[in-house]
Amino acid sequence: MLRKEVKGAGEVRIAPFSPPSGELSFYSPDPGIPPFTTTRVGEGATLRVESGKGNYHWIALHRSEPEREFSLATVHFFPLTGPSPQAMLAVPKSRLEIVPSPLPRERSVYRAEEAWDFGLRFDGRPLAGQMATLYAPGQMAKSFRADDRGVVHVVFPVFSMPSGEQPARSRRPLQPFQLGVEHVVAGRLFTSVFQYEYGPAPWFNRSPWMGWLATGAGMGGGLLLWRRGRGGAKR
Repeated sequence: MLRKEVKGAGEVRIAPFSPPSGELSFYSPDPGIPPFTTTRVGEGATLRVESGKGNYHWIALHRSEPEREFSLATVHFFPLTGPSPQAMLAVPKSRLEIVPSPLPRERSVYRAEEAWDFGLRFDGRPLAGQMATLYAPGQMAKSFRADDRGVVHVVFPVFSMPSGEQPARSRRPLQPFQLGVEHVVAGRLFTSVFQYEYGPAPWFNRSPWMGWLATGAGMGGGLLLWRRGRGGAKR
């Protein structure tokens, strides 16, 4: 996996947990900005952006060997104004790719028990019928088959905090996930992984009694207003 260290609103440092050989590349949502690539992935690399060049950026680790080709990708959202990432997502960045379709909006995240679409493509073409597998901490791996358009509808698993931990009130709890796919062409194995994070369902860590109490209070208030209205009509 890739680890991210946020330095500020416009700066992030990326490094692999286990330094492999290969290239680490950064893609801007602005198609006019060429990708920044470094081969010193063991030491990681830093990406800096300015206001007007923010929004989602694509980060990819790529390694090519005679019998296999591997790519690991993630995104980072810079909370600065910037162009839409749609053009960036449309550009092929490796032969085998997993493309979020769409990415979560600003101040939003992938959420447990929701279905999100990811496109699978090879050399820019959809991979209909291909299987993709979702991995998340403490959850069994689950596979999804792509439809005729090469799109997998991924349902994120139930969210659970690690044992002994409690979510901080000041921030939303998040868990990492990986979505992986493999494809063999002419005896060569291609592997692609997209990693990011997802949050709990909207009702996570909320007591059902509070929901029922709020519902009952609303119904009671509505009933009271209805009876007052009927009394007024009789007058």
